[in-house]
Amino acid sequence: MYLRGPDALKVADHVITRDMTGIYPGKSAYGAILTPQGTVCDDAIIANNGDDEWLFCHGSGDSMAYLQESAEGLNVSIELDDALHNLSLQGPKALALLNRFCSVDLSSMAYFHHQAAELFGHPCRISRTGYSGERGYEILVDQAWAGDIWDNLLSEGAGEGVMPCSFTALDKVRIEAGLLFYGYDMTTEHTPGKWGLALQSAATKGRSGERMQCL
Repeated sequence: MYLRGPDALKVADHVITRDMTGIYPGKSAYGAILTPQGTVCDDAIIANNGDDEWLFCHGSGDSMAYLQESAEGLNVSIELDDALHNLSLQGPKALALLNRFCSVDLSSMAYFHHQAAELFGHPCRISRTGYSGERGYEILVDQAWAGDIWDNLLSEGAGEGVMPCSFTALDKVRIEAGLLFYGYDMTTEHTPGKWGLALQSAATKGRSGERMQCL
């Protein structure tokens, strides 16, 4: 979903444990969403798209309720976009394959950074993130172009071993990489410190916005 408006940063900074004030356009951050009791009710990656627009990608928890609470009385809109698709290309050959058909050079893109681009002639946003533990990229694209990009990735990458991956396979590699999955690895029974999420910054924030240490 998107957060848009002059107060979008204020909402993003309030809803997640990370200090979002230092997340500049083209960068994103991962963190935990907390209950009033300081336990984990969801996790999310929030990306700064620039021009008071933030992309909020969350898990299966209660993020929407806390986003709406954080946005009360502020100049911001919360907009779901069911037409936005996420295609993930992961592995050591991902960069070379994408760069052959991308309008920008992705080789200098740092981890947890993203930028607008064209891939196979279609507009999209490419993010150096993923759920595999490998170097990889997530392609955020409108549904009108998602199928064509998918087909091109499979056809152009067939000789290099590119193949579709089920969620079961993805779940195995994310466990091997030590990547967390809300609802399985952490729930509302856990504080962020239980899983090392408190190490993201010196302190995290409670629901009221005050700083608190995670134990």
